[in-house]
Amino acid sequence: MATLYAFDAGTGAILWSFRVPDGGPIPAVAEHRVFQVSGSRLFALNPANGRVLWTVRGLFTSFDAATGAVRWATTQGGASFFLPPVVGGGMLLDVADHGQIVALRTVDGTRVPLNLSVGTFGSLALVQGNLYVQAGITLFKFALPAG
Repeated sequence: MATLYAFDAGTGAILWSFRVPDGGPIPAVAEHRVFQVSGSRLFALNPANGRVLWTVRGLFTSFDAATGAVRWATTQGGASFFLPPVVGGGMLLDVADHGQIVALRTVDGTRVPLNLSVGTFGSLALVQGNLYVQAGITLFKFALPAG
């Protein structure tokens, strides 16, 4: 279990805290929400008070940021993903625990056929249509097709 804290930028005082049930990566802030992944759940928190606005379950889930209404969700055959995905070019991309790069179309969650692997999980960045993956001490660069 981990705890997410919000601090007052001027004083450093704790504004609120949220217990992250299964731990999770660094949260994201967008659309006037704080998004925190925990296990197979995504929590949308009110940034003013840390209260849960909504939650969805599913390894990869596309949702309406305001309401939490699920557009699509997929588990990708039981593969595990440890680091946040990246989104660009109409695709959501992540690296599975076995090193295979998984690409999903953002409009419907269908798989984009890529035959790319880096041998282990890694951190991702998208720059000018290229996918960079840092896996261990190696940096890979892949040119991506249009999603």
